[in-house]
Amino acid sequence: MDGSAQIRRLDRADVDHCLRLALDRGWACERTKWNVLLDVGEGWGFDDRDGELGGAVILMRYDDVAFIGMLLVRARLGRRGFGRALMAVALERAGPATVLLYATAEGRPLYERLGFTEHAAATTYEGRWQSKMPAKTAQCFTPAQLSAGLFDQLVAADAQAFGSRRESLMRGLLRRASGVAVHRANNNLSFAIAWRNIDIVHIGPVVADTESGALAVVGALAGQGRMARIRIDVPEVGPFTGWLSAVGLHVTDRTPLMRRGYGNAFAGLSKFYALAMQATG
Repeated sequence: MDGSAQIRRLDRADVDHCLRLALDRGWACERTKWNVLLDVGEGWGFDDRDGELGGAVILMRYDDVAFIGMLLVRARLGRRGFGRALMAVALERAGPATVLLYATAEGRPLYERLGFTEHAAATTYEGRWQSKMPAKTAQCFTPAQLSAGLFDQLVAADAQAFGSRRESLMRGLLRRASGVAVHRANNNLSFAIAWRNIDIVHIGPVVADTESGALAVVGALAGQGRMARIRIDVPEVGPFTGWLSAVGLHVTDRTPLMRRGYGNAFAGLSKFYALAMQATG
């Protein structure tokens, strides 16, 4: 790595730099995603000699588990050790936590050299909602309508499913969310959050005690915006994914989940139906 490149902490003022870096690598210009990540996570990067952001990485820390995402290095600086240097900073900041990441094909060889092994995968579904199923069993809220008590219940349900408490992530998503759906049955709570990223509505996280609860909250949010393109990232294959295909969504990608260490991430995987986004879990 070029010794003149100093890795520094990124903040919300770097969003435009991150967007130009992403475009350099052919990634989408995802302003909402970068705003969330730099708001609630740790961003690290370095400037190139032209004053542009030369590389970046995001670290999300949750109790004894951490997620790494958005590892990017400007194309003309590739294969010079910058990606490994950024990963070294992220891993040092993660400390003894179990570290997970969703790996691109380009990044996987580096992650394997750093001791990561494939653990599972996420399947991405996208498309336009085609179901006419009524969604009267779930209640929809705007973020402003959520009471403090209900917010605490959502955070607790997410923590039970994910395995770590993620209150800061939930707050960051809700600041930019278009809607929240909640379903209650037999003292069980299910919920989903919808947030717009460019021209796609992401639905996630989706947490539910039962598949019927997951279908209720996803259907309620997706049914509100039938003209919008929807994306859902599902951490495992099961009956829920068959239902997504039946309502007009189709598989666009499968991304390996890699891990280093053995923490409690996705402790209640049977209740964790969709990720917030791959960079955060």
